[in-house]
Amino acid sequence: MDATSDRPGNLVNTRSASDLPLWHEAFFGLDWLGLRFSSVYDGRGVERGDGSPVIVVPGCFASDASLAELHAWLSRVGYRPYYSGIGVNARCPEVSLDLLLKTVDRAFKETGIRVTLIGHSLGGLLARGAALRRPEAIRRVITVGSPVNGIAAHPAILAAAELLSGDCRGECLGALQRSLASTVAETCIYSKDDGVVDWHTCLRGDSANIEVTGTHVGLMFNAAVYRAIGEVMSAATEQSECFTAPQLRVA
Repeated sequence: MDATSDRPGNLVNTRSASDLPLWHEAFFGLDWLGLRFSSVYDGRGVERGDGSPVIVVPGCFASDASLAELHAWLSRVGYRPYYSGIGVNARCPEVSLDLLLKTVDRAFKETGIRVTLIGHSLGGLLARGAALRRPEAIRRVITVGSPVNGIAAHPAILAAAELLSGDCRGECLGALQRSLASTVAETCIYSKDDGVVDWHTCLRGDSANIEVTGTHVGLMFNAAVYRAIGEVMSAATEQSECFTAPQLRVA
């Protein structure tokens, strides 16, 4: 049976549980092994970064610590990574977004360079929300397995999210799917093997879309994802451009 809701902006699933292969997620360890044995893990074949700031944003129920692998890799290949400051992403999205904005402001102030945000799953929506609120401080958003074009996920995941969020129903999620400012680049990375989020909702017509193979959980330990991130960031036209940080607004 489909899990649906008529509450504006709430998580909505319009597909049956059988349409999303949640059992595939049991193989996320293979994604991690594949990364460890790949050349991209050591930075081979990845253009050296310019030291610009990159904030990594965890998915629903995940913590900043879950992105330690990506954080360390970004440092190895020449960027200045930051954790989101959210801690465990199990709060109302509005609260998590406020915490993320504080990290965006800090990274921009410390470096004077517009920030790149990389968000996994729900973290991608929060990254977009930050870009909508701080377009002057953010130059790029990379979403990974994120429902950026409608919200459709496995019913079991939606039920757990609603139970944990309590009275907060995520009314802001629809607003986080608005088009970004023309000055903010966007790339959406997705997998058709995603067992949690309907991959059709992970693409946008106004962004660059990159398909990889792998589980939803394993996307943050996926060699193809890391290589795509490296290529997207190295292709940036303002890679070496620095900016004087203006007076930042208070979240």
